[in-house]
Amino acid sequence: PNIKSKETQWVLCEVLDDALKLLHPFMPFITEEIWQKIPHEGESIMLSDWPKSVRGWIDKKTESEVGLIISEIQAIRNVRSAWQINPKDFVGVVVKTQRDKEMMVLNKYSSYIAQIARISSLQIGKNISRPKESAAANIGRVETYVVLSGLIDVRMERQRIEAALSDVERMMRGLEGRLQNMDFVNKAPKDIVEKERKKAAEFENRKKRLEENLKTLSE
Repeated sequence: PNIKSKETQWVLCEVLDDALKLLHPFMPFITEEIWQKIPHEGESIMLSDWPKSVRGWIDKKTESEVGLIISEIQAIRNVRSAWQINPKDFVGVVVKTQRDKEMMVLNKYSSYIAQIARISSLQIGKNISRPKESAAANIGRVETYVVLSGLIDVRMERQRIEAALSDVERMMRGLEGRLQNMDFVNKAPKDIVEKERKKAAEFENRKKRLEENLKTLSE
């Protein structure tokens, strides 16, 4: 193995060693079994030294960069899940940001993002327009759009959302009528009234999400 490969193996081994020690109090048998199969010092993980923080290993810049990449991948995966996109399918993604630092990081790790999030085409820039029939997944000031066309039946999905929206609005009207009835509010147990108010808030949030999804398919 070359020097770079040896460095990578050493880092992986150190991270795994510390992780196993931290998990050992909760998972004693499996951590001992794994620890015995990797390079180690001592007879048992139970008798080994507790991991210590090494100040020289702390890299805030890298942590910040990796944090952005993780958030970006999670946002794309959330869109895939929300729109029930087949995990095997590749998607087109457009990322827009006005900050040079974020753009540099996203471009630097673009190949990792594309591989992990299963992206067929990834565009990153400042002056990029939102693609038609795309779902938004914004992270702070980073705007991310996942192209839906070709992955879902837009007409059927629009009909499904409209039907769900109609059901939510019907349920909301019933709850609003109940909560506007002062006899109910004053005479019903407080926990029941509070439960109905929470339901109303949940339906309101669901309505907003459905309206956003419907707007996405109309653009």
